[in-house]
Amino acid sequence: MAPKLPPRSTNTTASPVGIDTKQSTAAATFGVPTDFPNVSALDESAILDNPHQARKHFDHDAIAQLAESIERRGLLSPILVRPHGQEKGKYVLIAGERRLRAIRLLKQKTIFAIVTFRDDPESLSLIENLARSNLTMMETADGLKNLMDNRKLQQDEAAAILGISVSDIREYAAILRLPSRILDVVRSSSPDAFSRSALVELSRIDDDVAMSEMWSRMTDVGATVSELRSVRKASNKTPVQRSPNGAALAALGRTLNAFTSGVKSLKTHREHMEQAHRERLLEIRAEIDELLGQPILDVRLDPELQKTKSAIGNEE
Repeated sequence: MAPKLPPRSTNTTASPVGIDTKQSTAAATFGVPTDFPNVSALDESAILDNPHQARKHFDHDAIAQLAESIERRGLLSPILVRPHGQEKGKYVLIAGERRLRAIRLLKQKTIFAIVTFRDDPESLSLIENLARSNLTMMETADGLKNLMDNRKLQQDEAAAILGISVSDIREYAAILRLPSRILDVVRSSSPDAFSRSALVELSRIDDDVAMSEMWSRMTDVGATVSELRSVRKASNKTPVQRSPNGAALAALGRTLNAFTSGVKSLKTHREHMEQAHRERLLEIRAEIDELLGQPILDVRLDPELQKTKSAIGNEE
């Protein structure tokens, strides 16, 4: 007579892997490894967000589609959680945030989860996201840095844990060494706006002026990896003659780059411009003309022209 299978657990409280009595009995009876994952049905409200989640951006349409799939076919893969250190009955999400969001979108009260007691949840979460290609370039770079900083890992150690090459980790680290003004633009842009190879080459340009010039070109008309590589080799090969006013020149360059970005934004919203905006632009144009030593063409902003206009009016 075949042995009776143990009933499937639907408890909302998970037991440690390898310690659950029922699981140990099943392992002894059927030859199942004692560390076989234990799937439990957990209350979704008992699952807390992972503070070390590398992924920051979620496609709401994609989550809605996932919710439709779960509603039709059920949850095919459980999420991964670990017990919360201080709150009894609470769990911290390690992997499966899209699935959890979809379950909550469907207003389902429970979700199947594997409870782990491993002490490296950050690496587990990052491995899962990397395997699914769920992360943007900057999310991957930030996630790697946080993991290495928190666990005091060297690049080769992180590569071994995550199953990626050391050269990949070096490239992500190089990108994070770019100036914050560049990284802010990259993070706020669409994921495909800048290629990883291009940013790596940009980060390897030692000369600040050359880097700023190439970054302006990348944002204006674009720059190929080969062009960036050529500039990098030329600027790093030839010693740069530093100007005694280098700091002032760099500040001017940053100001002009910001001004150029502002003008582009004004062009985009031109149809919403009001008279007050136009008058302010005329004032700025007059200030630029004065800065360049050019004649001020706007009568309203030139005191001498205003006097001439007033005199002509009086003669009439």
